[in-house]
Amino acid sequence: ERSVNRLFSRSKCLSSSDMPYYPSLRLLYFGGVLSILAVVGHFLPFIFSLVQFGVLIVLTLALTDFLLLHRAGSRVICSRTMARRFSNGDDNEISLELRNGFSLRLLVKVMDQVPVQFQMRGFVLSNWVGPGTTQVEKYHLRPHTRGAYHFGDVILLLSTELCLIERKVMAPGKEKVKVYPSFLGLDQIELKAINSKINNTGIKRIRRIGQSTEFDTIKDYVIGDDPRHINWFNTASSGKLMVNQYVDEKSQNVYCILDKSRIMKSPFEGLTLLDHSINAALALMTVALRKDDNVGLMAFEQQMDTFLKASKGSRQAYYLMESLYRETTTYKEPDFSELILAISRHINQRSLLLLFTNFESASSLERQLPYLKEMSKKHLLIVVYFRNTELDEFARSQAESTREIYDQIIARQMLMEKLSIRKTLTKAGIRSLYTSPRHLSTSIVNRYIEIKASREI
Repeated sequence: ERSVNRLFSRSKCLSSSDMPYYPSLRLLYFGGVLSILAVVGHFLPFIFSLVQFGVLIVLTLALTDFLLLHRAGSRVICSRTMARRFSNGDDNEISLELRNGFSLRLLVKVMDQVPVQFQMRGFVLSNWVGPGTTQVEKYHLRPHTRGAYHFGDVILLLSTELCLIERKVMAPGKEKVKVYPSFLGLDQIELKAINSKINNTGIKRIRRIGQSTEFDTIKDYVIGDDPRHINWFNTASSGKLMVNQYVDEKSQNVYCILDKSRIMKSPFEGLTLLDHSINAALALMTVALRKDDNVGLMAFEQQMDTFLKASKGSRQAYYLMESLYRETTTYKEPDFSELILAISRHINQRSLLLLFTNFESASSLERQLPYLKEMSKKHLLIVVYFRNTELDEFARSQAESTREIYDQIIARQMLMEKLSIRKTLTKAGIRSLYTSPRHLSTSIVNRYIEIKASREI
């Protein structure tokens, strides 16, 4: 219950007292029709008499509607409930609970002032709420940038069955919500990663090779166990075969290195490559923490902006989330020489380094290749760079003009250059991961599990 109270914000109650009244569209339509008939009645007196009678009826109904909405002691209460943290790139639910304190059915139009980042002008939720009942309206917001989002006031427009007068209800509902890297669904990845068997959609099962060196427990021998692991001392004392059981080595250092240069601001499906990298890094580090590894973070541009020493535990997870939440770029070129200096200064133990960057051409790789070679001498380095899926689709599409044929030839040359980057890295003894932003989290977790199974760090 305490965790739920921390996660969800307190409700903001809105009272419908001392608020202005407005004519509805229906009343304006009636007024327009009566005005036209009044002009016609200037030439046809009997129509003018009908107009006078119609005006009297409309005014009577409007007054009745006003009195119904102005009933003393009656009010409508609205409560907004949402998470204190939003997940970037995911659908986040917001609930608006409407409580009708009137003794008649009301049409309630809800205008929630969502943060300006969503650019949702004219956003209105409309529904009928019965007398003395509660109605819950839900909607979802999908942020595409990390940072602080500010909600404004909630505005209600109340109407009766007559729908001639609208009563405006407004109360302070300002709230600030932090948008963190994508954390929805991380629990599922954690549960699957406990036994290193991540075999859900898009996540493959791997074959474990080699022999672990970290002792776990002693158990009874069953057919299929390695005879080399038989514990002869316990076998002699217990009178039955006993074997030693081993597990993967733990407490290894894993660092995610984020390139925050301008190349990482390229958009893909509403998110930048930097945001995709941050989401994938969060997923990987969550799995690594669950597997008892030490996890750290580095982020650089022209200099090392962020360094979080590898550690483990729930407190480290909090520090990682807060650090990833604040990462931005100044659109500068990356300086890998500064990265080399920071690594040599802060990381003394052999570690797994996952460098999230991007190379669009072989020439851009050649400038940084000496620094990558230097990093791979002391650490296990994996360079993560991105497949341009839009370019792939265009290169495979059917050309309909000579211009498109030329464009497709250029696109295929660019794709071949991307593949040559992987060959260059492999030739230099550097591992790489060439994947699309959409499958980045899955691919990077798979690669980590493979490395853990082969005990290369």
